[in-house]
Amino acid sequence: MALTPLESRLLDYLLLNPGQVLTTDAIIGHVWGAEGGERDMLRQLVRRLRAKMSEAAQGTGHDAYIETVAGLGYGLVIPATRS
Repeated sequence: MALTPLESRLLDYLLLNPGQVLTTDAIIGHVWGAEGGERDMLRQLVRRLRAKMSEAAQGTGHDAYIETVAGLGYGLVIPATRS
């Protein structure tokens, strides 16, 4: 899956904290650093990454997804593997 540098930083941060809800401010700080980012920019980035994750997962059985927790932030959900 080809990712932009921002998408890669977002995915890496989520992967380092699976199952945890990360605040919007924490994610913006990690992804954009000192340059700063805005909530709208983060929403767009999450939407693009979700689309790429969904496309890459087609038919693979890998159904990890980015969950939105209203008023707080985002988290990576990795469901238990099915037997």
